[in-house]
Amino acid sequence: MDASHKNSFHAHRTLGYLCGCRPHGSGPESELEPTDAELIAAVLAGDQSRFAELVHRHGRVLLAFLSRRVVGQEAAREMYQETWVQAFAGLATLRNPNGMRAWLLGIGVRVLAKARRLARRSEVLDIAEALECSAPAPGADLESAELRGRLERELARLPTRQRSVFELRALRELDYADVARLLEITEENARANYYQAARKLRAALERS
Repeated sequence: MDASHKNSFHAHRTLGYLCGCRPHGSGPESELEPTDAELIAAVLAGDQSRFAELVHRHGRVLLAFLSRRVVGQEAAREMYQETWVQAFAGLATLRNPNGMRAWLLGIGVRVLAKARRLARRSEVLDIAEALECSAPAPGADLESAELRGRLERELARLPTRQRSVFELRALRELDYADVARLLEITEENARANYYQAARKLRAALERS
């Protein structure tokens, strides 16, 4: 097999593994298969094709781990691929190569956490955008004006602490540390009040 065909073959194997598929023609695992540490050393030395073996070895466990924590296989696959991308980029930072699986699942946890933060943020974007407008824009339709009015009324009904936290976080886009400093509360308390406020606003709008 010449060099160009060999490189193409390795690229195909890596892509297949990253997609969660085992390439055609793969035989049973050898009893003398290399350790994670040996595979990682080979990848870091320049043989990036060996990364596919790490994906094959740990991919099933990672995908199962992610699938139990998200709704839908498509979402799990996206996070699965993102986890492997981050693992490949950060492989040189792994201090204990024989702890590859725990390290990999740790990356998966961070990918999940980031996705959840983005989801929670997107849930209140429409609310925040509407609340930013103190009055309807010229030519705004009646439905938009009514929505803003409902949002303002529901915001006014929130407990003072929840309303203050929500306004600072969603409208002024301050981080939780700044919100906590301004209101003289802990960051944990700021987070709790923010999500309670957002949940109440969404529930109120759904009842409307």
